[in-house]
Amino acid sequence: MAFVSTGLASRLLGTESFANLMLNGCIEIRSGTPPVSADAEATGVLLARITRDGGAWNAGNPANGLQWQRDGRYIIPATGHVWRMTGLAGGVATWFRILGNAPDPGTASLTALRVDGLVADVNSGTPADLYVPTLTIAPGTTRRVDAFWVSIY
Repeated sequence: MAFVSTGLASRLLGTESFANLMLNGCIEIRSGTPPVSADAEATGVLLARITRDGGAWNAGNPANGLQWQRDGRYIIPATGHVWRMTGLAGGVATWFRILGNAPDPGTASLTALRVDGLVADVNSGTPADLYVPTLTIAPGTTRRVDAFWVSIY
């Protein structure tokens, strides 16, 4: 089960939606032991980012950011958008962090908008929040993300 940061949970309990709060953000794929919570500092090496069309992403700039839509209790990619993972470093993926578009230095925060989850090989049978064809990532690796959803419950 994915973990929502205190900052995101607080804002979702108001009048804001996940799709708006996380608009034009990205999904970071990381190595190493996941942090104890989405409020904690990011751990491991940033191996890859999932962005719209696999383009470069920079916080504070909407270019190539992910857009979301609601489908029942799920949040999914906006209709017609193609998401791609692009490798930035070499290593083995173990966890991910969804970030909004606001700058987030990755340090401990009770206000940052984040969702953390585990990554597993699609054929492993291991429980996870994000499944990929292989956990090994290399710089320049590109893969289309065929399906992704988040369930907040």
